[in-house]
Amino acid sequence: VFHHNDADGITAAFIIKEKYDNNLHNDEWSRNVTCIPCSYGEKYDINFFKEKTLENFSQDQENIVYMLDYAIQPNNLMLNFWNFLTDKNIKFFWIDHHITAIENIKHYNIPGFQSSAKSGTMNTWYEIMKNNESIPKPPMIVNFINDFDTWNKSSEYSWDKQLYPLCYFVQSLGIDLNDNQNELVQTYLSKVREELSI
Repeated sequence: VFHHNDADGITAAFIIKEKYDNNLHNDEWSRNVTCIPCSYGEKYDINFFKEKTLENFSQDQENIVYMLDYAIQPNNLMLNFWNFLTDKNIKFFWIDHHITAIENIKHYNIPGFQSSAKSGTMNTWYEIMKNNESIPKPPMIVNFINDFDTWNKSSEYSWDKQLYPLCYFVQSLGIDLNDNQNELVQTYLSKVREELSI
């Protein structure tokens, strides 16, 4: 999972991790989800994405790359990366809400879900949690991150007492989602599981 390194991208990545990382649910399993934070303020060579993908390639499992709340810059490199993944028989899903990236890349028809109406986190929730029957109600932390990241000034939540404190707290916990025992992962687990009764 390549994800933006802000609260929105981190939360979106956690949604993928919570659903698919076997090690998160049973520490006797090998991890099968790796989260790689990316910053819009940093320029990455396309080889960064290719090398990270190959480092985590599995010979005996289906390989899927998610890019969440982030798009490789300049945008034509997204097509280059998608072609690389296709050649390796790796599925690619791009979930984003940044309008500039969506407008610049949509003609490539990269698989995934892009909508500027909701945050990357909320787009990820709806895309990953959908099934044939319904989509579970998002946990409150997903709603908080969505309202914060889309600057929803008509939010039902208090900006001063709920949204700002939660988002700044999440950002204070770092960006490492790969250590299942650290405070960031454990905080997300408690917030999501208490609401979903997982």
